[in-house]
Amino acid sequence: MLRQRITGLRRSDITIDLRDAFVGDNELQVYFNACDVVALPFRHVLNSGSLLLAMSFGCPVVAPRLGSIPEVACPEGWYGYDPSDPGGLAHALAEGLAATGRPDLRERILAFTAARYDWAAAGQKAVALYRSILDRVPDAASADE
Repeated sequence: MLRQRITGLRRSDITIDLRDAFVGDNELQVYFNACDVVALPFRHVLNSGSLLLAMSFGCPVVAPRLGSIPEVACPEGWYGYDPSDPGGLAHALAEGLAATGRPDLRERILAFTAARYDWAAAGQKAVALYRSILDRVPDAASADE
């Protein structure tokens, strides 16, 4: 029934090719580069590596408002839905598909992802965190006195 509802969103200008099978690592880039929207219909999730992977290819993402997804996803390229709403996924897919006409969307998602999840920035934040923790720990030499 869900498959029929998803494929029922087809229009003359949009093709929906639902692949419900394992995709090997060597094939992932083919799908992400070819797709217009990535659907991640989780029922339960805390963190999503597939969300980050999709964003690293500049793909708009349809995913539920669960776990860390609302905080992690690119606001311009994420079409969220309430997973308890029976029509939520279909509605979010329709929104995501409608946005595929925006020529700048992929670039904006890529820019957001690159800026927010930059390794150098993450490293600097980790160093700052460790320093703040060490600043609160009594010096081992003074603890012996």
